[in-house]
Amino acid sequence: MSYKSCVQNMVFFSIAITASSTVFAFQKQDFLGSWAMEKLNNGIANVIVFDEKGVLTLYPYECLDNYQYKSNSLEYYNYKVKENSIFLEEDGQVLEEMNISELSSNHMIATEISVGLKFSYIKIIGNKPICE
Repeated sequence: MSYKSCVQNMVFFSIAITASSTVFAFQKQDFLGSWAMEKLNNGIANVIVFDEKGVLTLYPYECLDNYQYKSNSLEYYNYKVKENSIFLEEDGQVLEEMNISELSSNHMIATEISVGLKFSYIKIIGNKPICE
């Protein structure tokens, strides 16, 4: 292997390492709107809505038979976005951290840090669950 070829491989390897260790830097506007959780095995299919004022509204849903669903009381949290995480707060106290591992204009993967569970969300219009 020539010296030039060796240097080119080292440069490529260095760039690949740097790119793979990049930290996401999401902004509040990346999350605005409604996101429906893909239904879990236990029927839970929550919807979360992020608004521009920093308030997250949780619509807790449970899918029933025949694509029907039932809802429980709405929950409201303040949220802050920092790097690749969303912090849910109530009365200034952080209640939960959601680590975002994937985000596109229509899909999000979030891990609830306190319990280590990973959830998949689809961007929707409105606030109805996906009970398919």
